[in-house]
Amino acid sequence: MVRHIIGLLQQQFEGIPFLLGGDFNTDKSGFDYKLLTGGDLHTFKLGGDPRHDLVDVFKVLRGNAQGARALCHNGTTHNQWKSAEHAVAVSNCKHSRARGHGRHIDHVYIGSVCRDVIHVTDARFVTDCVEHGVFASDHFPIVVNLNIL
Repeated sequence: MVRHIIGLLQQQFEGIPFLLGGDFNTDKSGFDYKLLTGGDLHTFKLGGDPRHDLVDVFKVLRGNAQGARALCHNGTTHNQWKSAEHAVAVSNCKHSRARGHGRHIDHVYIGSVCRDVIHVTDARFVTDCVEHGVFASDHFPIVVNLNIL
């Protein structure tokens, strides 16, 4: 359904760069993630228009991408109103092939057709977001800095 809506929006607003973000409840090893990014569709020849693929901002992070990923939170982004360490412990108990930042279930994507006009200069999860012992959400926020050409 998401891919279909992207296609409709691209028809109506051709050439307009776009972002899509949210809690997708799937880590990067999940079929849903692979479906949105086009991996399994195209690998298994299930159809799907590559222009409707989404690209994870961490995959197109410019500059010192490996360093940025190394600093990235290594557990699920659903923190259950608890610490980053708790989120890592929860991830360690899940039956998932995802490791490191692949465990995130919250994602920000750019459209594959936008790769040349949206440059991601920073992407990270904020895990020290507790103020006075209170979390703003039960998910860690994603911060993404972009240059739109």
